[in-house]
Amino acid sequence: MDEPLSNLDAKLRVAMRGELMRLHQRDATTTLYVTHDQVEAMTLGDRIAVLHDGRIQQVGTPQELYHHPVNVFVAGFIGSPAMNLALGHVEPDSTGPVLTMGAHRWPVPAVLLDRLDGLDAVTGHDVVVGLRPGALSLATHPAGQADVTVTAITVESLGDETNVLFLPPFPVPDVIRAGNGPADTELTAMWTARLAPDATVTAGGPLTLALDLEQAYLFDAATGTALHRAEASAAAA
Repeated sequence: MDEPLSNLDAKLRVAMRGELMRLHQRDATTTLYVTHDQVEAMTLGDRIAVLHDGRIQQVGTPQELYHHPVNVFVAGFIGSPAMNLALGHVEPDSTGPVLTMGAHRWPVPAVLLDRLDGLDAVTGHDVVVGLRPGALSLATHPAGQADVTVTAITVESLGDETNVLFLPPFPVPDVIRAGNGPADTELTAMWTARLAPDATVTAGGPLTLALDLEQAYLFDAATGTALHRAEASAAAA
């Protein structure tokens, strides 16, 4: 099947996804489904192969690709809204490694360190930092560790959640732009925070967000490769 639902309206696309799943389960027929719509891939696929420039980037279950992306491209492609990506720098410190992002400097959480493999090799070098929109929340305490103040560009109220788009206060390096398609405008570089439905946010107004660095993903900025522990990477291969 080559993008069979691309010309349908939104409601019919959802209905047809359910019908395709029903037929697949009834007939137990191996089906190759080609799509640019990652929601279709995540909901219909038992195993997903992510391709970029004619090369397979990663093969695995939807959950494996979402939780254990092997590189920057897969991380930025799988998930809606997309993973937020920015340039960081890992520095040694007497108390442990420190993550610098723009003008901000935070200790790397112990929970994150436990998930990483190869952090020593990139200490003193640039990394790509990834945060899912759900890892950002409204700060409920005075500005402090892992808090950033930004300006809300767009506020999308979806009933059960509120998505806020803003320009990140961090650099967006070329490896991110090249690895995830064109990002030549401010629009494509914007970050998204997924907030509670009752969050009081005004477009054009300031807001202070708390970043849960324990949920962060780190990638080697030179290669785009994930710094997961070996067993996590193996599970996604």
